[in-house]
Amino acid sequence: MTEDEIDVEIEKLPNDMVDALKARGARAAYATIVALSVLEIQFPDLLPVKNADGLLQLGAALQLSAWERMGFGFHREVGLPDAPTAIERALAVMAGDREASPELVNLVASLSVERFSWHAHEELGAEIAIDDVDQKALLLHFADFVWQQITR
Repeated sequence: MTEDEIDVEIEKLPNDMVDALKARGARAAYATIVALSVLEIQFPDLLPVKNADGLLQLGAALQLSAWERMGFGFHREVGLPDAPTAIERALAVMAGDREASPELVNLVASLSVERFSWHAHEELGAEIAIDDVDQKALLLHFADFVWQQITR
């Protein structure tokens, strides 16, 4: 991926978002290192990596795997593959048998800041998904909660 392919000016993004992306990137890099250690033992011919873009792909694919293990599947709604398919494709990119797909890396980064709390992992040690809320249902639940507190 080149700077020309990135159409967002980072200095215009909220600092919290940039910090969240950096932290997620660091976690993805660590997961990739761990995965490569396992892969080297199981598939010694895979290394050295012939296409470094495959490392980015693998990091994104591992993020999909983590989301799927947590029960999230929203990445499938935007056309991304399931984690096993993404991992298989990333390994093919690393081996030089397939072209890299910057869309995977870009969409995973976008989804990570659009669908998850920016601070939950660092502050709570957990991922907290953010979803659209039915405003009327939320208001009714809030009114019920307030009423229960008043009538105690």
